[in-house]
Amino acid sequence: MKISSVLMLLLPLGVPLLSSDAWAGATANAGTCYEFAETGMMRRGSNGIINYDAVSQTVICPIPVDHTIPAVGSTVTFRVYMFDNNSTSGANISCTGFAYNQNSGQVGMTAAMTSGSGTATFTGVRTATATLSATANTHTYVVQCTIPGGAASGINNVRVS
Repeated sequence: MKISSVLMLLLPLGVPLLSSDAWAGATANAGTCYEFAETGMMRRGSNGIINYDAVSQTVICPIPVDHTIPAVGSTVTFRVYMFDNNSTSGANISCTGFAYNQNSGQVGMTAAMTSGSGTATFTGVRTATATLSATANTHTYVVQCTIPGGAASGINNVRVS
């Protein structure tokens, strides 16, 4: 059966074939993140990065993008898939998304994306947006996260779209 025949059968049924978000953005596994100050206490794997240190650690997560996501003045959306099982008051994951131009100048930044507050635990996605201010065609996207210690918290992946 030809692809056009399959499309003609599925479209009337309301079956979504392609997510525009899947084509417009880029995702990076958090296992590729690196420590801001190398302590050797972060554990990386195919499911992300976990902080095994006793204290909070900061990681930097570059998101490789091989295409231009937005135009100048556009809004980009950052997503962080995180798990925070640390029930200590105030020990929460906090992430911020950054966009830089080709000259390493910051052209956008999100508000903090946190796993919560107090003693609550959280597993899921946090999202924030940044409006790009520069006139550059190319941008570099990075998420910086502070992860509480105790081997109970980490991030799975980061995304920009």
